[in-house]
Amino acid sequence: MEKQYGRTLLTNTVTNYIKVGAKLLSAVFLTRIIFLNLGNDFYGFWTLLWAIFGYSLLLDFGFGKTVQKYTAEAKFTGNQNRFNQIISAVFFSYLLMAVIICLAALLMSSDLQGLFNLDCDIHEPYFQKVFMIFGLGIALVFPTGIIPEILTGLHKIYLRNYVIVVNCVLELAGIWLILHHGGSLLAMTVFIACLNLSTNLVMSVIVWRQMPGLRLTFSGLKWSIFKEIADFSLFAYMLTMANMVIFKTDRIVLGAMVCIF
Repeated sequence: MEKQYGRTLLTNTVTNYIKVGAKLLSAVFLTRIIFLNLGNDFYGFWTLLWAIFGYSLLLDFGFGKTVQKYTAEAKFTGNQNRFNQIISAVFFSYLLMAVIICLAALLMSSDLQGLFNLDCDIHEPYFQKVFMIFGLGIALVFPTGIIPEILTGLHKIYLRNYVIVVNCVLELAGIWLILHHGGSLLAMTVFIACLNLSTNLVMSVIVWRQMPGLRLTFSGLKWSIFKEIADFSLFAYMLTMANMVIFKTDRIVLGAMVCIF
């Protein structure tokens, strides 16, 4: 048993490094490919999109860490019904947050010039369309974000990492093909949304095989369940907020400045 845990720990650690390396290399090559093919205005707007909607992670409210905790507990205790209630409460909360993201995207897309002072009048109608579709894509993927957290709680981080590495490769190859064949920012937006959704759906198949008793149930929609989740997730949420402010604010400034100048 100790050898199995040691092997799992080593595999998780090694694949974490591989995942970080894949993301780093992908980011470097994507930055060059997108900038050279789209130019300042479109690249700046693409950066701005990720910066703005990156803050949608704040709508997680720390529930991701909660999912990890209760997944690990369910694996140990075998209390599947209780776990299903917790997961259902988090999932339906994510659905509500997805609706909020949709509404925010629709409202913000109507006045991008006023919100961000973009000096890109000629592209404004196109940017509005891309902004709206990007936001809808984020909203579509958001509820499935619960899946990677379950894999982490199951100590199957290496499986999650394998899928993420494949996602990085496909993202790089897909965007290169889109731009190489004259594709647009809008095509990239649709592709990224479909790819990320597909990635989480692949993970969901893996999760279901690991936990065949996993079900979404309306019995989890109780105030006591939400209160229990909130009590645990509060401090995780505070840490998430701090990290988002530190690591995301610079991208908003960068994206806006590229479009302005």
